[in-house]
Amino acid sequence: MTSRRQRNIALSERRQGTGGVKSHGARIVLRFAVASLIVLFLHPSLSARGEETGQPAEPFAEDLSGEETQDMRAEIEHFGITWTFDQEYPAGRFVTGDWWVVGPVTVKEVDPSPTVGPHGYHHHGSQLNPVGNQGYDSRSDRWDAGVSVSFPVTIAPDASLVSTVSRDITEESLRPSLEKAAVLTVLSEPPPEQSFRPGIVGRDKRLYNAENIQWEKLPNLPATQSVPADLTDLADAFERPWLLGSGSWQNRHVSPRQNMPSYHQNIASLLSRAAVVIATDRPGKEDLVVHYIQVAIDYYIMQLEGGSAYNYFFPVVFAGIMLDEPGMRNMYVDGTYNYAEYHSQVRHGASKKRVYFGADQAGFTSERLPVESKSGILLGGDTPYGQDTWTGYYARTGRKPVFYNTGPGHEELHPDEWEDTPGNAVNTYKRMHSISMVGFTLAAWAFDAWDYIDNAAYVPYTRRWMFEDDEIVTDSYGPTGGPHPYATSRVTYVDEMWHEYYEGMFED
Repeated sequence: MTSRRQRNIALSERRQGTGGVKSHGARIVLRFAVASLIVLFLHPSLSARGEETGQPAEPFAEDLSGEETQDMRAEIEHFGITWTFDQEYPAGRFVTGDWWVVGPVTVKEVDPSPTVGPHGYHHHGSQLNPVGNQGYDSRSDRWDAGVSVSFPVTIAPDASLVSTVSRDITEESLRPSLEKAAVLTVLSEPPPEQSFRPGIVGRDKRLYNAENIQWEKLPNLPATQSVPADLTDLADAFERPWLLGSGSWQNRHVSPRQNMPSYHQNIASLLSRAAVVIATDRPGKEDLVVHYIQVAIDYYIMQLEGGSAYNYFFPVVFAGIMLDEPGMRNMYVDGTYNYAEYHSQVRHGASKKRVYFGADQAGFTSERLPVESKSGILLGGDTPYGQDTWTGYYARTGRKPVFYNTGPGHEELHPDEWEDTPGNAVNTYKRMHSISMVGFTLAAWAFDAWDYIDNAAYVPYTRRWMFEDDEIVTDSYGPTGGPHPYATSRVTYVDEMWHEYYEGMFED
């Protein structure tokens, strides 16, 4: 039996009038495998950008040629941050270029060193295994001097030391307050070659290995015209470590500008459009895949520690598929997600576990399913927070009948009634979340991963979003926010890919 993905590749070939697309995709997968074997034999730093030139592959991520995979170091510099030890220790790099050191290790100092600025705020902070509050910069929310590291410090194995560089310390208020960050991982012994860096959050320092990447699982959907051919910038967007902390919305205030986006809409958009590119047949995406998996590992561990990832479900599911790790792949359907357990106890009793995406919590998803099914968001059973919608389908409208992000007037009313309804600003947040759901939904389909989304409303809602009635919405909201980007991901190539493969995704 052919999969939906295979049928859709054939559909795209017919539309494009080509006969060789499938074999080209097969050549790409073969090239990935051969290039990986060659690079692994010649050099410990995994892979290449993979241009089909016949020339030797460019080393993956950073040029580590001339460096041993492990040596003795009394000092390590990365991304402009330097850690100085009390003596030499065995040290080396993970596959992404981040550093590890065998401990216990005593870090005498870090440069730039923690300092108090002219306005009395603390800057350039460091933190071990960050969870919850932050010890980086006191200008930002959730500052806690108690979790900020003082030097010298002796660090036991299985720890992540995150050090940061603050933005202009002469300014009293900057959001985000950090310019850049680097992480040093302390292990009890050298990790296997090609290891990913363990997650930053908490004490869980399990290791995953790039040698286990299942390159043959890449869908290699024929790319539409606007999908970028040069993927360097997209891969570089994931090169530096992402500081996730607890995953709460306040984390955006300490998201280093050179490392990652800060606002959840921008984070989701970047993750979403990268997911779509990964699903295409564009060559040279090895760097992107490896760095994307690293970010996914960080999200996975952060969520196991109880953090929330809004609706960014795809990276973790993707990493689970590519590394053949059932725990990651099934995270949102097997009841192991701590955040889900918390919400189960609050909402539905401790016996029922499920993931609540941030989009669910704020009421931004609705399910285009028969009213009587009431599945997905409501998790089987009525609550006072769901109601029939003007479309004839059922929707969760918020954590309360009146919620500050939602208000009572949304999906239960026809859009021409939204203008006079208190709380209609929800549509600002609806747009912020919905645009990224397009790419996630498409990429999850390409990887045959819809079954790993524990939210029956997610895919149907995304489908409905892409056919939102712009006229009605614009008439209802007038000039607020300018043009309303409904029925779009706001990324040209994501929209192109969605419409190209729509027939294959939805065969009804």
